Amino acid sequence: MNPMEVMEAEHPYSRRRHVRLRLPADQRAEIRIIAIGQVDLTSPPGFVRLLNVSEGGCCCGSDLRFPVHPRVLMEMRWTFEDRTIALAGKIVWREQEEGGYRYGVQFVMTPLQRSNLIGHLNAVLLSLCPGQSRIHALYRQMTSVPYQMKNEEAPS
Repeated sequence: MNPMEVMEAEHPYSRRRHVRLRLPADQRAEIRIIAIGQVDLTSPPGFVRLLNVSEGGCCCGSDLRFPVHPRVLMEMRWTFEDRTIALAGKIVWREQEEGGYRYGVQFVMTPLQRSNLIGHLNAVLLSLCPGQSRIHALYRQMTSVPYQMKNEEAPS
């Protein structure tokens, strides 16, 4: 199996909207709470295993138990090949697993941050799968469509 796998999006049997990139098992991210509702704060950082990432969010695992609440805003920061990405997001689901928890994080970002993330994900894909031009072309095609918010995603 390749060190990274492109997971399907928009497949008839998939509920995922974006292409997800499975990352190497040792990829870690720093995570902290940065706001609860309208109150900004900075909690001490914890660390999570970054399992997969897409332009819309990520899946991570940790032995830490984080809250799943729409008013809690987290910041995730990770470095891959000397490039650091820091994005805000909300934990939208949590599942208990052996040795801890698995989380789904939905990113909350500006169009510029989204564009930077897509560039980062393209660089990750090129680095981890240099000989797979078909996958690179597919990912570029799927991420080149201009982002359009659906009515239910519009900020309130």
